[in-house]
Amino acid sequence: MERNQRKVTEWINNDWPKIEECRRKTQAMLYFQDESSVSLVPVLGRTWAKKGETPKLKVTGDRGSIAVSSAISPAGRMVFRIEKGRVTSKTFIDFLKQIIKNHPWRKIIVIVDNSPTHTAKAVKDFVEENKNKIAVYYLPTYSPDLNPDEEVWKYLKNVKLKAHQARNKKEFTPLVLSKMQSIQRRSNVIKSFFIGNILY
Repeated sequence: MERNQRKVTEWINNDWPKIEECRRKTQAMLYFQDESSVSLVPVLGRTWAKKGETPKLKVTGDRGSIAVSSAISPAGRMVFRIEKGRVTSKTFIDFLKQIIKNHPWRKIIVIVDNSPTHTAKAVKDFVEENKNKIAVYYLPTYSPDLNPDEEVWKYLKNVKLKAHQARNKKEFTPLVLSKMQSIQRRSNVIKSFFIGNILY
């Protein structure tokens, strides 16, 4: 309800072409970035079974979650990390540094949403101080459909972690790590997250 479609259309028609032009001129690596909380309570769904033999899974009733940051590129690359606590402007800056380390000889363009974590003064100061290495652009508000990185979380939660059997965060954290690594290794899967996106 809060989405301003006029502003979204203006961003697509005006801002996005400028970002693409900047990327081409500087030969920059483009990433879309996002964070998500991954719940210990698994996603359950339908599956095949013999008639009259409904499968049953024992899952934890404990509550808990871990925060994960990721960034994906149309070239099929992913950078991610599991956060030790909640996401803050400091952890976001640390994640931007991680992306930069992955491409020491190229400029980086990162597109993010307008969460306070991303728009904090500390973030803008960091980007300004490192403008020869990185540029950060902001999506229009309430437009998660423009960010292909949202597809990472759908795939992680509904496919990779579907009906997982982890009982606590100690078991859950390495499981999430291994599943994110398996996504990271499959560039074709990462590229598929861009299919159908209005920007592509």
